[in-house]
Amino acid sequence: MKNNIILLVVLYITFFESCTIRLPAITFTQSGTAAEKQMIGNDKEIEKDGWILSSVKTSALGSEIWKRENLNNEIYLPDNDEEVVLQLKRIAYLAPEIKSYKNKSFVGESLDGKVKVNPILNLTKYSSEYPDVKSRIEEVIRLTNESRSFLYSKKSERIDLEFKDPKKANTEKNKILFIYYNLVEDGEYYEISKNKWVKKE
Repeated sequence: MKNNIILLVVLYITFFESCTIRLPAITFTQSGTAAEKQMIGNDKEIEKDGWILSSVKTSALGSEIWKRENLNNEIYLPDNDEEVVLQLKRIAYLAPEIKSYKNKSFVGESLDGKVKVNPILNLTKYSSEYPDVKSRIEEVIRLTNESRSFLYSKKSERIDLEFKDPKKANTEKNKILFIYYNLVEDGEYYEISKNKWVKKE
């Protein structure tokens, strides 16, 4: 009986040693490719639950950005324009970061259609954190405003072709210039009049 138990233990150990499963090594990385860095700058956190923004329309904020940029069908920006798509992707990719900076009152929307550093951020509760992220904020603002300006220019060209009446054309251009300004949310800062910034309540 004792010999049988010893034999069973030996067989048991031998069997499970021969059934070892070896998993392949897997390496995860959050570092961006050269193309990503060129499009969105350095130090960008990858969008939650996504390794790469493959399509602006399928990202968390992408569909919202796409709709925002195409509110008026008369100035629709076609999908087959590669440069337009690239600029929309950049805006959508940076949108969560811009949103986080707005939530901390670091940046806000200005009357010229651009996102800018909040000139009264020193009066806000997160002002002490600003110096640590200043260079990144400046880079994100630059990239975002470059893309906004490009898209505004493209849309303006379409408007000039569509509307022969200069007054109507200017009205349409103002609509697209204020797309982001008109979407400022409660708690965010914006330029209410020339050089006067307030928090939306």
